[in-house]
Amino acid sequence: MTDLIKSRLNKNFKKQMHYLTLVFNDFFILALIFLFGALMFWYAQNIKKWPNNLWFYKPLLALIWTATLGIGHFATLFDRADEHFLFNQDN
Repeated sequence: MTDLIKSRLNKNFKKQMHYLTLVFNDFFILALIFLFGALMFWYAQNIKKWPNNLWFYKPLLALIWTATLGIGHFATLFDRADEHFLFNQDN
């Protein structure tokens, strides 16, 4: 059982590393860092000017969280069941 889990973990890790090396290269990460820093600087400068407790803050926050969680999906290590575990073990 532990060998099966290890093999599925290794297969998933290889798949994720292949994807990450294609998408998250050095220049992309540097651009993301600068964009995130600029966004945080703008936010820090402008939050002082915003009014407190407007009625639409809570629904807007709920909408943002729902959209953020809806875009992604949970990664699982589930594959089709192996035949070994489907056989009856009646003795």
